[in-house]
Amino acid sequence: MDGMHYAFFPIMLENISRLGYENGFLPISLFANIAMAAATLAIAFKVKNKELKEISYSSAVSAFFGITEPALYGVILKYKRALYAVMIAGAIASSIMITLGVKMFSFLTPGILSLPVFLSPDGSTNNFILALIGIAISGLLAFFITLMAKIEVAPNLTKEKVETSAQITMEKNIPTILAPVSGTIRNLEQCSDSVFSEGLLGKGLVILPQENQLVAPFDGVVSALMPEKHAIGLTSKDGVELLIHIGIDTVAMNGAGFKTFVSIGDTVTSGQQLVTFDRQLIASQGYSTEIPIIVTNTAAYFEIVPLTKNEQVIAGDDLITIVN
Repeated sequence: MDGMHYAFFPIMLENISRLGYENGFLPISLFANIAMAAATLAIAFKVKNKELKEISYSSAVSAFFGITEPALYGVILKYKRALYAVMIAGAIASSIMITLGVKMFSFLTPGILSLPVFLSPDGSTNNFILALIGIAISGLLAFFITLMAKIEVAPNLTKEKVETSAQITMEKNIPTILAPVSGTIRNLEQCSDSVFSEGLLGKGLVILPQENQLVAPFDGVVSALMPEKHAIGLTSKDGVELLIHIGIDTVAMNGAGFKTFVSIGDTVTSGQQLVTFDRQLIASQGYSTEIPIIVTNTAAYFEIVPLTKNEQVIAGDDLITIVN
């Protein structure tokens, strides 16, 4: 439920205290979590990319135990149809089971390990069986809907395939992503923030900046701009969604040292000034100055290919191409 369920905790606790059971939000959360886990597992079955397969399997396991954030943010949000499958399966299972009166008799994170709290204090197993049926409905529906849905997944690539596809892409005049700042290139895996280094937000790379200015890497629109001015989202004319994050954990600086020159919805052209920042101030506050550059809709493309093999890059140089 993406954290919104916390607002209902007082109601859940009051129901358990007053009635001895909770027959709304907690059972619904269980079926939603199982649907999330099952859909993530289905994606693990579908994908050929080894890295994404490993992330999907591990995220599915944690979701079965009630921790759904890795599955939601690391896998499901990349595939809209999988998200729809989760919503449909969770809604159907919840509607049926709530109508039949399924209850949880104690407050516990809804997951496989919470099944014992569905056992009725009077020794009856009817409620427990209902919970198992609900899990089966939710899990199987989400799994098979996701499995049968047409979801584009990136296959394993050979160097030759990538180079050939990149050449075809450039011949079709699909624009590349240009370097938004001058500096030293690092592989994304070297980023000090695991959210970026593990590819949870998409593929890309990192630049250690050698200047204090960020410019537009393509013609497009400003689709997001954090109030703290440390991160900006851009969408190209061709639909490439890019996140540029200035520094690591710099949200805590509350905008100090940052100045923006655009607003959400503004049209920008390649090379246009977007943000200035104070590298020295960032470093003096104890934060890394590295700038992750992420294609957040990576799943929509065949591959994300860095074009430059040099460690140094100048703002405006070719940086990444998108292989369809």
